[in-house]
Amino acid sequence: MKAITILGSTGSIGRNVLEVVSQFPEKFKVVGLTSNRRVDILTEQIRKFNPQIVAIGGKEEAEYLKKTFPSLKIEAGEEGIEKVARQQVDLVVVSIVGMAGLKPALSAIKAGNDIALANKEILVAGGETFMNEIRKAGINLFPLDSEHCAIFQILENTGKILPKRSKEDNYYRLWRPILPFKPGRAFHNYPKRCIKASCMENGEQNHH
Repeated sequence: MKAITILGSTGSIGRNVLEVVSQFPEKFKVVGLTSNRRVDILTEQIRKFNPQIVAIGGKEEAEYLKKTFPSLKIEAGEEGIEKVARQQVDLVVVSIVGMAGLKPALSAIKAGNDIALANKEILVAGGETFMNEIRKAGINLFPLDSEHCAIFQILENTGKILPKRSKEDNYYRLWRPILPFKPGRAFHNYPKRCIKASCMENGEQNHH
């Protein structure tokens, strides 16, 4: 059974992850959950998944949870969310929106937890630091964000990911760089014959 923590469990991705977890109770155990302010949804999740530790951004919401679940370990604020991220588990799902997810993600990495990342902003704004910490910790990074996950699955299933160079090499190398376009369906109405000849400039021009 895999122990997991979900950072941002009340958002759409976090709720979808928990939906999957609920279908395989013999395979997953929820250890930690965090939310920014959505105490109503978090309350339901606590009752359903019985986590060991929970954090929420607001102090008032944390007090409510402490009264509602007196035997549960409740943390508050950014430090509380990072504390949940540091719990030893098999996998931490990082689905906190924007750069607010960076510090908790780094806390999870330094604790030696594998990461499932559903937040592209972390890679855009702090990618070098983030990936250096991943390599230093020797953990696995799995993409959950739609574009990254789709690319990863295609590469994995078509043999385009090179094998690791050694046991210490904890990340896979690609045959060539890949440049995903911004969301917005830039090529949504392009004929198939034109896609192959398209370039990054076309994608930028057609993005609205």
